[in-house]
Amino acid sequence: MERMVSVVRFAAISFCVCFFVSLFAFAQEQTDSFDKAIKETVVDLGPSPYYPWKGGRHSELRCFYFQKFMVKQLDMGQKGAEWISIVPNDLVHLTPCNRKHAGENFRRDSQGEYFAGAKGSFVFLEDADCFDRGCPFAVFDSYSGKKVFEDQRRLSPKGKISEIVFAKSGDLLVMHYPRVVAAECSLPQQKSECWKQILTSTGLTPQPVPKCTEYDGFNQATGSDTDDLRDPSVVSFPVEVTIPGFHVHLLPGPVSCWAAD
Repeated sequence: MERMVSVVRFAAISFCVCFFVSLFAFAQEQTDSFDKAIKETVVDLGPSPYYPWKGGRHSELRCFYFQKFMVKQLDMGQKGAEWISIVPNDLVHLTPCNRKHAGENFRRDSQGEYFAGAKGSFVFLEDADCFDRGCPFAVFDSYSGKKVFEDQRRLSPKGKISEIVFAKSGDLLVMHYPRVVAAECSLPQQKSECWKQILTSTGLTPQPVPKCTEYDGFNQATGSDTDDLRDPSVVSFPVEVTIPGFHVHLLPGPVSCWAAD
């Protein structure tokens, strides 16, 4: 009898372990990040004209090769790339990594951005500057060069930009990230009135007013006022965006809040 119980217990444990491994494997198959470039080339263009002294920064041309296109980025050492372009690519005869602008589908002169990554036929650019702990990014169609989507995702207190996580949903691709929205009012100061404005502008479902951080001198327990309460509030919440339509869906989850810079 004891042996039978042991066998049953072992079988139950084995089932749980296998089930967990299967779920983990499924999650690994279903989620990932940006596509990995087939090849990346860096061309040193010599000292940057902005830092001509010995030991100063060098200008660089970076080329990121993907299956059907290549992204070129010229960095002269200033904040943001000098320009970014998308060029058709042939895996048999790779497009040369040079500063020429022949046959480009897209070219974007300095907008204070860098190439962030690519997913399928879409190219992601992100701003070099983040503000209010929100980092703007934009998505471009590599074939037409048109901007198809833009938003802001959260920057952590330690300065790390939240990753965009991709997952498959049937024939669609879905990306998840924490969206950041700056309000035009102060939650600690105007409370429910401001919260109603935020719910309306973001489309969030009615829920308790979140507690805001980073209001210097503001006592969360007593709600004591300081001049900093006049600062607008910034909120963040999880979203998913379906691709290629780029339809945004708000996900259930806590809403974070902090004071604007």
